[in-house]
Amino acid sequence: MTALVVSIHDVAPATFERSVRILKILESRGIRASMLVIPGYWQDHGPVKNDDFARWLREAECRGHELVQHGTHHVSFRNRRGLRARIGRLIGRGCEEFWDITPEEAYERARQGRALLESIGVRPRGFISPAWLSSRGTLGALRSLGFEYSTSHTRVIDLVSSCSLRAVALSQRPGSTSTVVAALLVRFVGLMAVRSNKIVRVAIHPKDLDSNSAIWSSLATIDAARRAGMRSVTYSDVVARIRRQNPGAQTERVELRFA
Repeated sequence: MTALVVSIHDVAPATFERSVRILKILESRGIRASMLVIPGYWQDHGPVKNDDFARWLREAECRGHELVQHGTHHVSFRNRRGLRARIGRLIGRGCEEFWDITPEEAYERARQGRALLESIGVRPRGFISPAWLSSRGTLGALRSLGFEYSTSHTRVIDLVSSCSLRAVALSQRPGSTSTVVAALLVRFVGLMAVRSNKIVRVAIHPKDLDSNSAIWSSLATIDAARRAGMRSVTYSDVVARIRRQNPGAQTERVELRFA
């Protein structure tokens, strides 16, 4: 399976202007994006309501982009101890909302976020946890809610068939001391991914616009994939392909208790 999946993370009222800029850049390259929308209250904005932001989302969907639920409030409300909690804080940097919660909490929080999106006419098929961090029961809760797919940092997961496809998401680290080094590393890994002739996943965050090296790295990978003839698809397209193909070396069963 060969394709390019580009996702815009943290699409929300708080990042409206930057999200518009990123989408315009991608559209100029012929990219169909998977837009990860935060429905709840985040960074002193929200929750989503019927306004210019909601209208822009619906218009983007009509142009072929996909709207995906990205958590609910994109922040962790837990302050637990233990190794798992520390790992979540290290990776998520405060946004590990669905990492250290029970299945019941995951179900209710995801349900609340989906209700907010549905109130503005958005009905997402997929759910992707902030920082790709999900608790043991989150995937099962998502399936119970009727979501069709999710993703981790390393794979795309079909919640209907319980099959997954391995594909690492290429993401930047803007605002850190290692931003430039990370951008160069991601660019190298992206080039290898394009040459592997498999699924290439590029994740762009609004904060990437603060770093020339970060946005250059992501766009260079996208351009290389397009030159190599890779078709731009959404996550829903990838899941549809997973369901069509026969079980083999590229897919594996996923135990829905685990992220």
